[in-house]
Amino acid sequence: MLDNTEIIKLYEEYLKDKGLKENTIKLYVSYARGFIKKKNKDITNIKDSLKPFIEFLKIKNLYQQNNQTEKSTSRIFSLIEEFLNFEKNTKRLKKESIKVNKSVLTKLANYLINNNVTEITQITDKMVNEYMVSRLIDGLKAESRDSALSIIKRFFKYLLERDIILHNPLMNIERPKVGERLPRDIPTVEEIDEILKHIDTSTREGIRDYALIETLYGTGVRANEVINIQWKDVDFINGFVTIHDGKGGDDRRVPINKIALSWIDKIERKSDKVFNLPIHRVSRIIKRYVEKTTIKKHIIPHSFRYACATHMLKNGADIRFIQEMLGHKRLSTTQQYTRVVPKDLKRILRKFHPRG
Repeated sequence: MLDNTEIIKLYEEYLKDKGLKENTIKLYVSYARGFIKKKNKDITNIKDSLKPFIEFLKIKNLYQQNNQTEKSTSRIFSLIEEFLNFEKNTKRLKKESIKVNKSVLTKLANYLINNNVTEITQITDKMVNEYMVSRLIDGLKAESRDSALSIIKRFFKYLLERDIILHNPLMNIERPKVGERLPRDIPTVEEIDEILKHIDTSTREGIRDYALIETLYGTGVRANEVINIQWKDVDFINGFVTIHDGKGGDDRRVPINKIALSWIDKIERKSDKVFNLPIHRVSRIIKRYVEKTTIKKHIIPHSFRYACATHMLKNGADIRFIQEMLGHKRLSTTQQYTRVVPKDLKRILRKFHPRG
């Protein structure tokens, strides 16, 4: 029987015969080395770069796995897919949310399979608890662990309601203690002005970038929302912009100030979309201009959303108006912004109250 070194050597020759580039061969071989070191060689959720190796093993009759185990592990992943489709159809979740849910459940499934759990009915509350502890050891923050546990709970509730399992293994799992989620590194009005001063508005790109930041700050929309604004969504006369398919799948009409509108109006109309940018470019644009300033804060696209809400609260805006504007389902989500404001209120109290 061939040892692992001989198998890898044969695999390299197999890839060379296919005419692949040297860098590609090195990548595929690295995946293969990692795979053959695993005790449980599950092929139900492999990366694309590993598929040629599985194909090679099967061609050479080198792939050995208990068929029953493979079927069982496949069942776990198929149940995950069924659940994701159910959530997608009933909750109108966006692709990003489905992707996160799939990642959480896949990590749990892989953890269980690596610990010789191949049947969904074998999972106990102890196993899930040990998994959550392992995520804590990995450094996953309480907020992220709480979010992951929420997804896992929905998955097992789905299985229980369909009689796939008879007992919910998460009945006795305690949720992680999540501290106050205070927004950090919120830019001040002066800092936003400083960022804008470093944009060369004599160029088409500069005009677009200036309009982008003014829109993010002026409306509080998310980065993935701003890049999907189309020209038909901008109401220049009444001062509104319609956000389609926001978080949760809902549309909302958001007021936009005259400054942002005037800069949007200067953008060259080359496509249906106002900004016509991939989402990663938005972050790069912000980073590029922040690096030109003396600002030490970590400013990201979402920072302008925080700034929009916080600055309006400081100036006396009703929190329910801000909730509607930001598209928050729950008032408690909007209330996280109010925790930033008390310091300012205290300063005003001391300055203006007779007994301050």
